[in-house]
Order: sequence, then C-alpha cells, then structure tokens
Amino acid sequence: MVAGTAPLQTQVEMTFLVVDTPSPYNAIVGRPGLNLLEAIVSTRHLVVKFLTRFGMGEVRGDQQAVLQNCHLGQGEGQGSPHCKRGAQRRPGTRASTAC
Repeated sequence: MVAGTAPLQTQVEMTFLVVDTPSPYNAIVGRPGLNLLEAIVSTRHLVVKFLTRFGMGEVRGDQQAVLQNCHLGQGEGQGSPHCKRGAQRRPGTRASTAC
C-alpha cells in the first residue's frame, strides 16, 4: 500500500480482503496496518498522519462522501447518533450541522 502523495508518502506491504459491497471507504486498515505505517488516526478530522523521510504525510477522508453515506442502508429512526440533528452532545462541544 502506498499512502500519501509524493514526496510525503510511504509504502508498506499488507494483505487486503476485497469485498463487493457499497461502502464510503476505499480501504479499511486495521491496527496492524496502522502500526506498519506508524500512523496516527483522527476520525473526527477524517485524517491519517504518518512520518516520511521528507516530513509529515497525510491521507484525508472525503467529508462529502461520509455525509452522503451517513445513513447508508439504515431504516427510519435508526442510524448513527452523530448524523442526527439535535443529537445529545457533551457540554462544551459544538453541535455538528453537517448532517
């Protein structure tokens, strides 16, 4: 797998399982793969960061694709609490207007 864009990219060898199913993701990398990349993940910011010989590389998620697939395959009244307007949130946090 090659992650990032030149010159801020890295390459590691890993095995993938290919499945034919609708998904907002290009790949799902588990902990062993993230450890190979020596990566730091921020799901809130949709970014994976890793060190390269030339500095800090990153792979960014597509927020529009995530929002578009927020309720993919979920029935009425179901779904992620993060994708519902007016969902409960912790004090001191901003409400998301994305969904």
